[in-house]
Amino acid sequence: MAKLNPISERETEAHAQALNIILEIVGAAHAADRMCTLLPAEGEHEAHELHCDALREIICKMGWLAESALVRFGDTDRLARDGKAENWLMSPVCRTEEVQP
Repeated sequence: MAKLNPISERETEAHAQALNIILEIVGAAHAADRMCTLLPAEGEHEAHELHCDALREIICKMGWLAESALVRFGDTDRLARDGKAENWLMSPVCRTEEVQP
């Protein structure tokens, strides 16, 4: 039977740093998405609205990827949107959770 190598202090520190970076990405993506939602786009030029929609898609993909990583790390206590793809990638009316501002 092969022996498992214990996790070194350096690996534990790297793990903690990676979690903190991922949490920052989740928080930034969540905040930026909320800002895009609240941005007044109605009545504005169509290009402005399309730009906001494209920006939201990118932001939400980043947030979902970061939350997916947190779930894989086993850190599910601090998720902004329950780690579910639909809560990041679908329209707000289709989400299964309530988004906190």
